[in-house]
Amino acid sequence: MLGDANVMGAREYSMRIWLKPEVMAQYKLMPSDILPALAEQNIEAAPGQFGEDGNQSFQYVMKSKGRLQKTEEFENIVVRASADGNILRLKDVARIELGAQSVSVIVI
Repeated sequence: MLGDANVMGAREYSMRIWLKPEVMAQYKLMPSDILPALAEQNIEAAPGQFGEDGNQSFQYVMKSKGRLQKTEEFENIVVRASADGNILRLKDVARIELGAQSVSVIVI
C-alpha cells in the first residue's frame, strides 16, 4: 500500500532515437552516418534582417524554424537521397520517441 508520493521538480524531456541495426545493415549504414544528418537538419540559427540600416531599397527578413521539437519532424530527417529520387528517412532506420531525459528514479 502506498501512503505518500511526491513528485520532485519538473521533468525534462529529450528525443530518443533507437537505431535498428538489422535495417541499417541492409542500407550499409553505421551510427556515424546518422550523426551528420541530425546535425545538418536540426540546426539552431539566429534569424534577423538585413538591408534595414543601409541605402538598400529592399529589406529582407530571414526566417528559421529552429530546432526540431516533434517526433514527426525527427522521423522525416533525410539520411540519404539518391539521384533517382529515392529518399531514406530516419524513420526508415530508427524508432523515434519523446521521453524523459533521465529514466532514473530516486526512492527515499
